[in-house]
Amino acid sequence: MGLFEYKIRQFPETLKWAKKQDVGRLSQYLLSNPTTNRLFLASGGSYSAAAFAELLSAEKGIMARAITPFFYCGSGFSSIPARTLLVSAGGNNKDISRGYHTAHDCPRQEVGAITLRPKGALQDEMRENGELNLFDYVLPTAKDGFLSTTTVLAFYVLLYRAYGYEDLEALDLNLSETESNDIHDFVEHLKRISLEELTQHEAYLHKLEGVDSFFILFSAKSAPPALDIESKFSEGALGNTQLADYRNFAHGRFNWFTQRPGQTGLICLQTPDDVEMSEDILTRLPNHVPILRLRTKHTTPLAAIDLLVKEHYLCSALGERWGLDLSRPVVPDYGRYIHNL
Repeated sequence: MGLFEYKIRQFPETLKWAKKQDVGRLSQYLLSNPTTNRLFLASGGSYSAAAFAELLSAEKGIMARAITPFFYCGSGFSSIPARTLLVSAGGNNKDISRGYHTAHDCPRQEVGAITLRPKGALQDEMRENGELNLFDYVLPTAKDGFLSTTTVLAFYVLLYRAYGYEDLEALDLNLSETESNDIHDFVEHLKRISLEELTQHEAYLHKLEGVDSFFILFSAKSAPPALDIESKFSEGALGNTQLADYRNFAHGRFNWFTQRPGQTGLICLQTPDDVEMSEDILTRLPNHVPILRLRTKHTTPLAAIDLLVKEHYLCSALGERWGLDLSRPVVPDYGRYIHNL
């Protein structure tokens, strides 16, 4: 068992901790003055948590946008009237620091941050500046490693509670036998695509090496975990990804499966609200397309947390397939350099 799988086993402990934390001040910051725009700044593994905050804000009728610090600093978003929230587990990356400085220097914006470590460059600077909206939680589990696991779940749960939702008891952190088998069968299908519908040229392009390209279909409530899948697949070298909501997929993106048959799998995030449309699409795709349905029974934004948990098991299975240590990859020197620019 690698560190990534070990961190998944810490999900119950993480959920228990997050349910006990005081979110009163955070809730006040997120929900008061609802006519003010909200901007949620995050990078990498924390970005899907920012997207989840955007979803939760919209559910409460608040205009919001999840955005990376780099995009924020280089756009008009950095000068509009807004209440910003920086989302960073450790608070030590340079991008979140630049985002803080830009928001801090803008007289039309309030700035806050949610972190999960007691000390970090962001936390220290905000304390020195006397910032009132630093929400510095202390997650007791050890650091995640290269890919975010317990930290992203903690962010989701803290934000969910801060927006006033109280149905976390309905969340199941374990896969059913059917769900586990579905993931296993999907991964196995990726290894051996049937060549019955492929021409010799198409088979050559496929190289019989198996599929490592994926389309991820989602709806409004499943968008945050879809972004988390993209992040983990890219950072963990699990596969190339393309993302589209169900209807945007219908605007020509289906042509990918016609022009490049046998090269791409489909990961479909299904909620009760979109399962009918989803199935109508999936049943019309070519038979050679490997399809995985990650389903949730929840209709509230709890659906996003449920799907977030389930996609971690998919990442683990694909990591095993490729023989990857998702939490402890070899990071090249050029990667360290560009991360610290």
